[in-house]
Amino acid sequence: MALIAFIFAYLLVSVAIGLYAARNVHNTTDYALASRRLPLFMVVVMTFATWFGSELVLGVSAEFAEGGLIAVVKDPFGAGLCLVLVGLFFARKLYQKTLLTLCDFYRQRFGTFIEVVCSIIIIFSYLGWVAAQVKFPPLTGHLIFLKEGVHHVFKTPAVST
Repeated sequence: MALIAFIFAYLLVSVAIGLYAARNVHNTTDYALASRRLPLFMVVVMTFATWFGSELVLGVSAEFAEGGLIAVVKDPFGAGLCLVLVGLFFARKLYQKTLLTLCDFYRQRFGTFIEVVCSIIIIFSYLGWVAAQVKFPPLTGHLIFLKEGVHHVFKTPAVST
């Protein structure tokens, strides 16, 4: 019963925060870019959190254990360096263009046809990510089920290969 009460309270607080924040949202730009009013440190933290998710935490630690520091040069160090370089050299110019997506940049620079091609390519790349999420459990012998999450790994006996 306490769990249900906690979940209900969490949902109420989430909806209240959403309604409070919605007062300042009048269009897509306000929603997607927080009306361009977030402080720099928050944007940096959110960008890094978006790039470096659970796959990095779980995957890179295994790569490091197997291959040492050289095995993890590309990710997270390469990706982190890429983010810093883009921030230093391109972020200001892109920010001034008031773009919402990468495809908006291609539309401004090359026209609508290239924007559509870019959108289709991005859609197919995301289909790959979604397919990987669905196909992952069978490939791992169902060590991690989608409905149970990572905690299930620690309950499962080791699988010999």
